[in-house]
Amino acid sequence: MKLTTKSRPQTSDAKPHAPKRRTDRSRPSRIEHIGDATLYLGDCLQVLPFIAGINAVVTDPPYNVGYRYASYPDNLPPDLYLAWLKQCFEACATAGASQLLFTWQGIRVANGELPVCLPTGWTVHHLCAWMKREFAGDRWGSNHPAYAWEPIIWASRPGCARYAGPRGGHAARDALLANHHRHDGDWGHPCKKTLSVVRTIVNWLDSEAIADPWMGSGTTGVAALEAGKKFIGCEIDPGYFERACERIAASQKQMRLGS
Repeated sequence: MKLTTKSRPQTSDAKPHAPKRRTDRSRPSRIEHIGDATLYLGDCLQVLPFIAGINAVVTDPPYNVGYRYASYPDNLPPDLYLAWLKQCFEACATAGASQLLFTWQGIRVANGELPVCLPTGWTVHHLCAWMKREFAGDRWGSNHPAYAWEPIIWASRPGCARYAGPRGGHAARDALLANHHRHDGDWGHPCKKTLSVVRTIVNWLDSEAIADPWMGSGTTGVAALEAGKKFIGCEIDPGYFERACERIAASQKQMRLGS
């Protein structure tokens, strides 16, 4: 994917604004091409307006629950968090995405927050789930049972959702059972998703180009390239970006050796 001269989308003053980050640059400070992957170091809100050709988004956005990310405040006021998430998803839609699959928190869906953050006019095609085989419930300290599942939200422009996955077996079900991400190796990110889950989600789609605006350690990139798709990733933190580049390059090397 090449940078274009598309203008940045404007946001109405009547809506809440999330705080801007890294406003010292509007274009990515670094672009890496690894096989069919194009990786951008920069804030997705500043990078996506210059990108075209995205078909679908598979991502794991920040949950706004206070994780200690290296370059992102994961504790915004709730209205600003949802407004920021909507801005990011709208930017993905402007870049061409017609489908969006992302993990989130079940309580947010139950509380009606989902419609607030989707691109205008988009609808929920299906609600799936990731059921976690392993969870450290013995160390759980909150005032409710331990989280053992997460919703996988599949939203799209009206009429654009296309299921291209298998028609039988576990991968064809909307409740995915998988182990903890620690079985995928340590790639230097505090909250990466399990690769087998992301692989399954990616293979539900017939999209040629998959994007992840919060690339993290590159899990979606690995899954997309394994499936023979192009990948476009954005990551704001230089350290996470470096690890994603290393991970995707290692995956590409392993694929070449195995071919």
